[in-house]
Parts: sequence; structure tokens; C-alpha cells
Amino acid sequence: ANHRGFADPEHPFRHQGSADLNTYKLFLEQVYALLRSGGRVGILLPSGIYTGHGTIDLRRLLLGRCDWTHLYSFQNERFVFEGVHHAFKVAVLNFQKGGVTDEVLTRFRLGPGDSPELGELETDIANISRYFRQSRELIQRFSPRSGSMLELRSERDAQILEKMYRHGVLLG
Repeated sequence: ANHRGFADPEHPFRHQGSADLNTYKLFLEQVYALLRSGGRVGILLPSGIYTGHGTIDLRRLLLGRCDWTHLYSFQNERFVFEGVHHAFKVAVLNFQKGGVTDEVLTRFRLGPGDSPELGELETDIANISRYFRQSRELIQRFSPRSGSMLELRSERDAQILEKMYRHGVLLG
């Protein structure tokens, strides 16, 4: 015990959840394990990280043991990544290891009319004024079992969802 390491001593791959093993899930958990407490990361992943059933445990890790600060998601409609199908959604995550997430700044650029061009991506990702704040409470209220992030773009979207939720019958 005379040595000092920077990686997490907890064995990785405990948060892979259900469904198929996906390389991006393994990679994200390995990134988490290699971060020291307070370490920050920005990473590109498939959108399943914030919606997929098989990533519930990873979302719990990000929400409960990290400060997940940003989620920027866009559809590859304008072929930012040339070899990737145009309908594929990419998620850019930023988080810091340690603590808990109080809110995540989210921005969703989805569909042919809203997907970003390659040239605007860097400035759009950095433009915090265009993000929507999804509180931990909002995430838990609308997705109590899975912690899925809803693709809300504005406070108005949240108000409409709240009204539907209050006056509707939950399915599933």
C-alpha cells in the first residue's frame, strides 16, 4: 500500500446493465474507472446512453456518482460523420467524477430541419444560452425507473409534458 494510483480501485464493468454488451458502454465505464475523483471528461457516444434500457446502470452512475454537467445530442442528418447513417444520433457528454448531478444542461438538435452542420457544431456546443436545464427532480419525475433523459428543448416543452403527465394515464 506504498503506491499511489490515479485510477479508481473499484473494478470496472459493474454498470453494464441489461441488453447487449456494447463497446461504447464498456468504454464509458472504463473512462469512469480511469478518472480520479474530480477528473473531468468530454466524450461522444451513441444517444442510447441517455435513453436506452440497457444503459440504466450507467445513467445511475452518471447521475448519482458524478456531476453530469452537459448533454448535447444531434442527429447525423447533415453527415457530420461521413460514414455514419444520417438517422444516427450522437451524444456529447461532459461530466466530473464525484458528487451527484443536480441538473444537466441539455441541447437536442434532431431532425432534418435542426441538425447542425459540421462548421457550426463547435460554436453551438459551446453556446450555453441555448441549453435547457433538466433538473435531477425532473428526470426522476418523468422517468423514475430508468432515469432516461427526455429530449426537451425548452421550458415550454417541460410545461406541456407536465400537463400531459398530470392529466394522462401512464403506460409501462
